[in-house]
Amino acid sequence: MVGWQIRSVRRKLLAARMVPVVAMWALSQLHQVPSQQVQPMWHQEVVGTGCVQSRWECRSAACPTVDRSWMAATFTHHTASFPRVFSDNGGSAAAAVQQHSHAQAQANPSAAIKSLEAAYARLPQGDAFDSVRMEIQQKIVSAKRFITTSKPLGVQLDSCRSAVQRAENRMTKAEESIAAAQIQLQEADVDRTRLLIELSQLGAQVATTPFQYPSNSVESMFSALANVLADMKSSPIAPPSLIEDAENHMACLMSGIQAISQMAQASVTSESGAGGTIDDELATGPDAASTVSGRSLRRAASEPYDPLLRRTSLRVKTPVAAAGFYSTLPGAAPEPG
Repeated sequence: MVGWQIRSVRRKLLAARMVPVVAMWALSQLHQVPSQQVQPMWHQEVVGTGCVQSRWECRSAACPTVDRSWMAATFTHHTASFPRVFSDNGGSAAAAVQQHSHAQAQANPSAAIKSLEAAYARLPQGDAFDSVRMEIQQKIVSAKRFITTSKPLGVQLDSCRSAVQRAENRMTKAEESIAAAQIQLQEADVDRTRLLIELSQLGAQVATTPFQYPSNSVESMFSALANVLADMKSSPIAPPSLIEDAENHMACLMSGIQAISQMAQASVTSESGAGGTIDDELATGPDAASTVSGRSLRRAASEPYDPLLRRTSLRVKTPVAAAGFYSTLPGAAPEPG
């Protein structure tokens, strides 16, 4: 804790020492004063119980005559803020600088404002230079006010009227922007409400509309198989033997599907003529094979082609029924035993 306090005090001492040095450097940069003419000299001496006291001496022959339009008040401020002892030459130089800078600021206020703004921009960052910044800002405001008040009364009146007109124009533009923004906000609110209603209506339609399978599923499957076979024939990578085998398998598949479709149409016609429906008990009885066959054939004729669904629909509770169904396909092998 004590070490932290010591470091904090050291930082504050260093910042306090740098304030007048930076101020004099900014002064020399603003008014083209060579650095050899302004030589700030710091001296430290131990006083009392070991406290370090700093003494500032401004030894410059050009101090009474150099244009320091903003340095006089700053220089005086820092001499009162920090424990510094000024020599006789430094004190008289500060008084001369204050008088001369006031005269220069009144003679050329525009140049003084530019110099102050440049000095403000070059000041380092830190709390130690806040007082310098505030003082420079006050100087800028005073210089601008001096420029305004030094003009004739008629010119001041015209300038004030022009400023009022510019302010009114800015207010008018701001009001127009606010009105346009309010109109856009209202339009966006109306569009949002309309789109929400439309979205709810579409959601209700989707919820109440049953799913419909595409028509002519068998023809679509035939077309897809033909496209696959055409791609295989046009590919230079596929061997001719593989293409021939695929073509034979596809031809058998198509002929089998056509036979199944015809059988399904006949089964649907017979059931619709009888006016009956298929019960679940019938699917487990002695005629399970024919029942499953009719149901599967109707699905094959009306639903899209999906081998996984076809295999799933053909799974019945008794293996005898499945064997009976597969035996009805054209070209099926005889059952073993």
